[in-house]
This record gives sequence, structure tokens and C-alpha cells, in this order.
Amino acid sequence: MNKYILNLLLLLTTLVLSSASSCSHDDDGPDSPDAPPATVSRTVLVYMVADNTLGTNFGSDDEDITEMLEGVKGGALNGGRLIVYHNRPKTAQGNPPQMLEITEQGLKVLKTYPDDASIYSVDPARIREVMADMKRLAPAEDYGLVLWSHANGWLGPTSPSDDRYRAFGDDRGYHITVQTLAKTLEGEQFSFIYFDCCLMGCVEVIYEMRGLTPCIVASPTELSIDGMPYDRNVPEMFLAEPDVVQMAENTYKYYEDDVNGYDEGCQIAVYDTRTLDALAAATRDILVNVKEFPEMVDYIQRYNRPYEATYIYDMDNYMELIARVDYPEQLEAWRKAWRNTVVYGAATRNGIGGLYFDRYCGLGVMAIDSHAEATWRGYNTLQWWKDVASVAPVFKAADPK
Repeated sequence: MNKYILNLLLLLTTLVLSSASSCSHDDDGPDSPDAPPATVSRTVLVYMVADNTLGTNFGSDDEDITEMLEGVKGGALNGGRLIVYHNRPKTAQGNPPQMLEITEQGLKVLKTYPDDASIYSVDPARIREVMADMKRLAPAEDYGLVLWSHANGWLGPTSPSDDRYRAFGDDRGYHITVQTLAKTLEGEQFSFIYFDCCLMGCVEVIYEMRGLTPCIVASPTELSIDGMPYDRNVPEMFLAEPDVVQMAENTYKYYEDDVNGYDEGCQIAVYDTRTLDALAAATRDILVNVKEFPEMVDYIQRYNRPYEATYIYDMDNYMELIARVDYPEQLEAWRKAWRNTVVYGAATRNGIGGLYFDRYCGLGVMAIDSHAEATWRGYNTLQWWKDVASVAPVFKAADPK
């Protein structure tokens, strides 16, 4: 064999070995199944607790996922990722929760969770697991959160031993208090939190959640089973700066336009949580002087159904009746703080359950008018009570021991 042929064979061997070596490195490359996912600009998680009447009776979960698939079309994700934790109906009967990704090509299953009837999607351990999975499977520079289910505002259990009637979520009859929800999410940061559920737009809830996000979208009243129009709102979630006001406006218009035959309307608002310390201070400045409340509850605008125990009222109406005669300057200062907190609010005249809105400030509150009410349904365990409402001298007898 001459020297030229020998050199050519050596060169070919080197090239083959080099190619084999390059392929071995590609196993850890971006297309490898074992490679970590690329970090995107924003991931939005819809935490969908649907093993309840919303899923079993109405199919609202599937309808909303269909809307999401429509909403991501045309590049609306803007390089981000839309993830759904789907606690599916009849979880205990062979329909386990899944983490889904909504893409322009369709649904992708990222993870199927154990089909264990003893695990509830409102358990803090499951919520933390899903948050960790989101960061591992869809890492991002920024996160948004949608909380989807039934809810009933700040309302706590009927007794300390009652684990079944709580503030957010309904998984086969189990719920989670807003205090536990906030503590469970402690350390997380979201560019926005959107409550796609009823009655979460009250000061007690947004104050409890204030450390998690600068912006909350919620309804202080009941919301129709159709909830948020995801096909309209998904594009707003993935703008460079999420347009939360437009999300709220889109939801309001969906019901105001009445194109779907709704006659019960919509009430919704956007809250800047960065202003809540000022609102709390302005509220304390009024309540610290109150030794006795006038009989007023029957005259305040209600936010939940009038034939049920009313525990959410219009906060501006509440503060006005307390302060307009004796503390007009403090009331004006309070209203300035309120306007900074409620950056958008819209309401149709009619509401669910026969409600009619003569006035609407966009922010609900428990209108306590006696110290005995402070302990009802665990109100005195809320941070708003501890930091703000409890300063009123009329409530002193209700302070926790």
C-alpha cells in the first residue's frame, strides 16, 4: 500500500471517529429527550381544579381548554408556554390529574399524576409539587398564574376541625383556606394572578395574597360558569408586559355584549397589590376611632347572594357609612388609596342570584358591625383582621386569646 493511500485511510478513519464523537455529545443537546427544556420568556400555569360540578355537570374545563387551543393560534404565545394542571372530573375513578401543554399543534401531556383517591388538588403538597413541575418542565424568566375552580372569597371553615368548606377550589368536596393557599405559594412570584372563580375580589383575599404578585384580577361577586374567555385573553397574557386590564375588560365585554345569551352580567376588577399597605393604613385611620357602628348593614351594597349569609359588601359603601359624618377627611384619604388599588373595575347592573348593583367600587369587604361577628367563619384568623380591622375599639372584645 503506497503512502498516499495510507494517509487517505487514516484521514477517513479520523473523520468517522470525529463524527461518532460529535454524535455522542448531541445526546445532551437541545433535541435530546434527556436535555433540560429551554428557558422561555414567560410560562403561564392554569391550575384547574375541575373534579366538581364545573367539570362533571357542565364540562367547563374541556370548554376552556378548547378556548385555550384557539387562543394560542397565530403565534399568540410569543415564545412563551401555556401549561394546564388539569384535575379532571372523577379523578378517583381512573381519570388521574395531568399536566398539559397548550400548543398551536394541539395538546401535549407533560406528566400524569398518581391516580390516588386520597390525594386532593387543594392539598398544599400537591400544589407545591405542581409548582416545582412547572419550573422543571417549562422553565421561564417570568410566570403567570390562573386559579380555576369554585371559590367563596375569604370564607373559612364552619369550625376549626372542618376541612371541607374552605375558600378556594373544590376537589370532591375539599377546599383550601386563602391563608393556607398564600402560605403554600410563599416564595413564588407571578407577574399576575387571575382568579377564574367566584368572590375572590375582596380586600381580605387580595391582602392575604399580596406578597405573591403585583397584580390580581378577580371578581368580587359570583362569576358565570363560563368564566374567563380564554380565546380572547391568552394573547394578552403573553405580551412583553401582560395586559391585565385588557384581560378584565375582555371578560367583562364577553358578558356585557350578551352574545351568548347571558342575562346575569359580570362584575370584575384589577388590583394593584403594591398599594395595599397605603389602603390598610387609610382604613386603620378610620376604624381606630370607631367605638360603635351605626345600624347599617341592611343599607350596604351586597356582593354575594342576598338570600344567603352576606359576607362580602361594597367596601366604599361600608367606609362611607362609617366615616362620612364624623371623619370626612379620613374618608377622602381612604378613597384616594382605594382608587390607587382598584386600577380597573366594571360591572353590569344585574348579577347572579338576583343581585342588582346600585353602586360598585370593585372591592369587597366583610361589613362587620359588632364584635361577635369577628369570630364568624374564622374571620379573626385573616391577616386583614390582624393588621387592620381589629384596631377598632368596638372589636376589642373579639381579639383572639
